Amino acid sequence: MDPAELLRDTESADAAFDIVVIGASAGGVPALRELVDGLPADFPLPVVAMMHLPVGAQIEIALQRLPLPVQRLATDPSRPARYCCVRRTRMSSCFRTAPASCRRYWTTSDRDRSIVCSFRRRIVSARAIGVILSGMNNDGSIGARELREAGGRLLVQAPDDAEHADMPIAAIATGAVDLVVPIASLGEVIAEFAQGSPRPNALTELRAIEAAFGAVADVALAARDVDWQRTPLGSALTWPERLKLMIRETLDSAHPSAIWWGPQLTEIYNDAWRPFLGPKHPGALGKPARQTWENEWGRIGPLVESVFHDGEAIAGEELPLLVIRNDVLEQAFISFSYTPLRDIAGKVLGVRCTIWETTRTIVAQRRMRLLQTLSTCMARALTRHEACTLAADALATDPSEVPFALLYLIDAQRRQATLACAARLDAGSDAAPRVVHIDRDIAETWPLAKVLPDSPSETCPPFLIESIQRYLPLRGNVQPERAVLAAVQAVPPGVTQGVLVLGLSRHRPFDEAYLRFVEALSRQLASGLGDARSKELERERLDQLTTLDRAKTDFFSNVSHEFRTPLTLLLVPLEELARGHDALPEPIGRQLDVAVRNARRLLRLVNNLLDFSQMEMRGRQAPIAPADIAVLTADIASAFRSAIESAGMELRVEIGPDLPLVPVNNVHVGTNRLESAVERVQVHLRRHDHGKHQGAASACGTHRQRYGHRHSAR
Repeated sequence: MDPAELLRDTESADAAFDIVVIGASAGGVPALRELVDGLPADFPLPVVAMMHLPVGAQIEIALQRLPLPVQRLATDPSRPARYCCVRRTRMSSCFRTAPASCRRYWTTSDRDRSIVCSFRRRIVSARAIGVILSGMNNDGSIGARELREAGGRLLVQAPDDAEHADMPIAAIATGAVDLVVPIASLGEVIAEFAQGSPRPNALTELRAIEAAFGAVADVALAARDVDWQRTPLGSALTWPERLKLMIRETLDSAHPSAIWWGPQLTEIYNDAWRPFLGPKHPGALGKPARQTWENEWGRIGPLVESVFHDGEAIAGEELPLLVIRNDVLEQAFISFSYTPLRDIAGKVLGVRCTIWETTRTIVAQRRMRLLQTLSTCMARALTRHEACTLAADALATDPSEVPFALLYLIDAQRRQATLACAARLDAGSDAAPRVVHIDRDIAETWPLAKVLPDSPSETCPPFLIESIQRYLPLRGNVQPERAVLAAVQAVPPGVTQGVLVLGLSRHRPFDEAYLRFVEALSRQLASGLGDARSKELERERLDQLTTLDRAKTDFFSNVSHEFRTPLTLLLVPLEELARGHDALPEPIGRQLDVAVRNARRLLRLVNNLLDFSQMEMRGRQAPIAPADIAVLTADIASAFRSAIESAGMELRVEIGPDLPLVPVNNVHVGTNRLESAVERVQVHLRRHDHGKHQGAASACGTHRQRYGHRHSAR
């Protein structure tokens, strides 16, 4: 039968392909038998097989177990017959037998010429399915490549289950292979190709994918659309059982997990891993990990390579990664574990990566640390100006959370805001104007009025600015894209002290946690400003008290000087008279003694007052010296004796024995207790067991109830 006649008999405009071309050599007969057994009974296309058989082999004997009759296929009449054909309805199988003169049929040039060249001119086309089975050397590789270039499809028996893998390996090396399929599934795959299925994966491939990935997870569904034949892993039909087991374990894991398989570290991951890939999913499925994580491979690549080559697990904590989540290039923090995956012999086949995200914890700790720094710095401030300066220093310590910050204090009467501090921006620059007029609608300034309430009872939530370029073009290293305005309320609330302009990190989503952080910053600023203002008021109050106290001291000092001069002038004549005491009548002498003693005592009091004023001015304490309380009491009481006796009363002083010395700093202790006695005064001084000395002055007579007094001194 002529091949052209065979093609004319089978051409159909409705079919996707017209013919199946099989190339095989050593070990090809058993492979062909298994392939044909896998074809459906109603397979519509002719199957043409070109094979090497030993010299002198009879086609019918070699293929007697094939469920098809044998028929020779006519070729160029000028050459010996090389083909025979077995035909059953529209199904044909044609084989080549090497001529008797071709003893060394395994020669590459001879095989390529005999198997491909004389046949390809009439069979190779876009409507042919080529199949390469077991064989030695590179038989069929040239024709396989040309068939693929012409638009046909090319299938190859998996080298692992081929008796001789040279021909399949050579065909795969051409890069023209559509699928590498185990021989047990090859007949079914050919049937699916013949039906013209538009899916890149045949039904058998899909079943193999489902066996490895399952059919529930999103990654499992995405795996069905991956052309695994074009990945380093090859067709799912050829995956080793160890790989399938690792894939299923990875997809069943509740933690984000991935396996990087083979020398190229081909990546397969579970659903929990997807958020770290962002828009790279599902394109990252089946690709080398170094391509997917190109930006991070400089850090993680050496670790992964070390695990793959050395076979020792590696773990780490707080590894920062930039991932795209929710359309934001977000900085994530992870703890990770890289574990080698081995075969039964202990050889490392890949690396399993399991991660635990710690982003929320790290970010929360970082924000709490910034709030504590802000609180500590502002607590040292004594004035609002100093508080603002320290706040700027604190906010500048963490650019990852606060790229820049501005604090404007509100002047409600003038309806303007004055820049109090700037963190990571130059005060007075275009981005940080020193004065912002609240009521003016200027597109180039911060819209502070957005967070200023109309009445004290109202509060305004933070206002998000999606694009700060709309207001102010920022230049230099600070390049955030968004900012937020937050009112800084007074403590207690009711009056807005200022407005915080806060740049938002490009690598953090503005979520509920970020909003709470901004509000916490504004409250901390409000508290710090309030404390600083309280310190200012307290300092002003203390300054006023100091001024009043100084004025009082000056007054007493001046008055003391004024008192001392007339007292001195009064005491001099009294002392002169006292020198002639013996010449005076006794009553006048006693009264003179009383006048001298009281004048001297009044001078001592004035001098004490002056000394106290001087000591207070100089910050000194009054000296305390031990004194005999009995003598001191008797002396004080004697000053009142003449006055009491002249009033018809009796002064009696009772002093207990063995009184110790006591520390005193005044000589007028108890004098005011005696001045109000009217009829009879008794002065008692006793020592109590607890070491306290008690003096009592009591009046006897009609006015006793009115003039009872008691004085205690230590």
